Amino acid sequence: MRYSLTVICLLAIIAGSQAQPAKTSTEFGSTENGLIYGDNTIRQLKHIVDSLNLKFKVCELNRRYTALPQATGHYVTLEGPLATKARQDLDAQLPFAEFQAKYPTAKTIKDLLVTRSVYRRERDTETVFSCQRFDINSDPRVDLTGDSAKYLSNLKGKWIYKYYGKKTYGEASLYAIYCLTEFETPLLPDRYARLVQYVDCLVDTTTGIYLEGAKYTGGIYRYLYEDSGSAKLMNVPRFMQFLHKEVPPGPQYPIKGSRAQTEAYFDAHKKWELRKAIYIRDTLAHQPAFRELLTAAFEEAKVIGNSLDELEEYVETYISPQASLALKRNRIVVGGCSQDQSPRYHAQAIARLSAETVNWETFLRAHLDIMNDRFERVSDGSYAWAKRETYIKELEVLDINVPDLMLGISLRVDNPAQHHYFGSINRLGRALAESQDTTRMEELMLNMIRDSELDSYNRILIYYLFINYAYHRNDKKVFPGLIARLNEAVKTLPGALAKQAHYVPAKR
Repeated sequence: MRYSLTVICLLAIIAGSQAQPAKTSTEFGSTENGLIYGDNTIRQLKHIVDSLNLKFKVCELNRRYTALPQATGHYVTLEGPLATKARQDLDAQLPFAEFQAKYPTAKTIKDLLVTRSVYRRERDTETVFSCQRFDINSDPRVDLTGDSAKYLSNLKGKWIYKYYGKKTYGEASLYAIYCLTEFETPLLPDRYARLVQYVDCLVDTTTGIYLEGAKYTGGIYRYLYEDSGSAKLMNVPRFMQFLHKEVPPGPQYPIKGSRAQTEAYFDAHKKWELRKAIYIRDTLAHQPAFRELLTAAFEEAKVIGNSLDELEEYVETYISPQASLALKRNRIVVGGCSQDQSPRYHAQAIARLSAETVNWETFLRAHLDIMNDRFERVSDGSYAWAKRETYIKELEVLDINVPDLMLGISLRVDNPAQHHYFGSINRLGRALAESQDTTRMEELMLNMIRDSELDSYNRILIYYLFINYAYHRNDKKVFPGLIARLNEAVKTLPGALAKQAHYVPAKR
């Protein structure tokens, strides 16, 4: 059974319009407490959090964290025939003033904060130099592959560049950074190192959400066994075919129907799903064939990864929640389009099952992925972002120190623990705008921006965090005052950064 990508997105759009009343409804359905986890699950999780918080209180700071290496530099771009010639001068390390005089058409942005990150790939190493520029959406950067050792020291007064030769669809181009200072790696002050340590205390750093060898899948609308390529992998389809043969058929989706017909279909489908569940529970589940085929399908999916949501629901009900969680952790769901919420549904199911089976290690990571919307999609338009909630309230009711957790995953360090969780600044800003104590969060962020002991890059990240927070407050009366306080705080940034970071919001 297949659906086209267009139908998948259409189904998602229409399904979203069938939402329950806002009081207790979420994108994952409704619960009596208005949260995405039931009261019993919340109680189980609170016991774990209480234990972790007590453990953290007596935990000594046993790790020295360093910020990303940082320097000051000029960013230069040049296109056309001169780019090829300029490349030779950069190889010869022509002084910056002489370069400017020789290539007056080169575009230059001066006195930027430059950070350096090293990523070790399977086949090579990539060194990324990123410039913090405050008046555009994307920051200028230079990505270099190969031996990273030559980019780790003695860069003051030197050029770093990336050259792209002329192609049929474009001119030659040169992207370069001239380093005014040597790169320094500031030590994170203890009060901020404790924030990072709190993250590692709560978010287990020894494991990830998905099991090693987990398969990428196309979401809830696709039966993976159709693409297995092996006639031997038949236990999953055999079970599903048995099920669909035994269960009375449901209503047919009206492909070219009117909106009224579509709404009637969803109403009828919901009632059919209930009748189906009752029929399976009361009749089908008592048949030996059902149990045998389900067990065989589970064993096959556990090894191969050819599972799907419907199968996992039956495994949870008729085998165990732990078995269903194992299947879900063995596949990574990729969204088909902006309206395809299947990656978020999958993560929420992992979080719920992890909580119910007291598997804290995967619960918090899965919930944070939902908060940060950390999922792969074939395409993702910004128009779909608003309805993806952050669910910070679920963390607050667990008695997690939410400010410390949010700020801890916002900070960037050069020597994190393996599997350390880093958050999305945009999504975290939105989450903080929905938190219970916005006043405290504002003061914490502004104090971090003002703190001269914190490195410049992390102060700038908190600056962006505050902007996203202010924007998502959705209060036109409060917004100007927040931005005024932010612009006052950034005056304490060093050198030219104070002027560059002054935020002038677009008209809303």
